[in-house]
Amino acid sequence: MYKYLYSKLIRCYCGSSYRGQMHKTIPVYICLNYSTGKGCSRRAIKEEEITNFFRRYCDSHNIKFELSRQYIRELIKEIIVDKTGGFTINYKNGDIQWFNDNGIRYV
Repeated sequence: MYKYLYSKLIRCYCGSSYRGQMHKTIPVYICLNYSTGKGCSRRAIKEEEITNFFRRYCDSHNIKFELSRQYIRELIKEIIVDKTGGFTINYKNGDIQWFNDNGIRYV
């Protein structure tokens, strides 16, 4: 069984959590309210997409990059998905990384 790297870290703007699922052979996350038919729109995020932004953050801050659930939880506080499908990664040190279709921004 696949171990989703960002399980329990991703939240939707609607307040629900995201859950991992396989889309063909690609791990993605979707809103639990959407997947249970409770009215949220489907904002799927590929695990690889989150990992790419996490890697960029680590590289730009001279932080060792490690792809393990434990290491990710040491650095990331939460990931919030907005109505447009963009997302914000809130790091435990207070840094914020925001992504949408126009690119990445650090706050």
